Amino acid sequence: MSDDMPAGRELDALVAERVMLWSGVGNRPDRMSTYLGGDGWSGNRLDQGEVLSDIPYYSTAVGAAWLLVEGLDEDWCCSLQEHPAEYNEWACTFAHRRDALSVSGSANTAALAICRAALKAVGPTGSHVRPPA
Repeated sequence: MSDDMPAGRELDALVAERVMLWSGVGNRPDRMSTYLGGDGWSGNRLDQGEVLSDIPYYSTAVGAAWLLVEGLDEDWCCSLQEHPAEYNEWACTFAHRRDALSVSGSANTAALAICRAALKAVGPTGSHVRPPA
């Protein structure tokens, strides 16, 4: 599923919910009204009660995607590689620090590759992630 998902607000919401464990996201970007922010961030009002949150553009801004790497850092080691220009592709691999487990994702941007790999690392239900300091 995550290997086919395109960059965009739906993926950003899914990553916020499963990787960063944001509550109230509900993977419903169709119910978010967005206003412009700076530096790859956006303010979003979720039309589910009075929930107000700021969901980073994880899948399109590499600085925001790097928050996922920092959040997973306690249990996962990240490797990010750019393949030669003719392939126009990035690969991200998370290797578990204590188990012989690694997952990877690839895409035409580093941010999207990080998102795809991070979703694989936490699995379909998500796992506890230490928020970055």
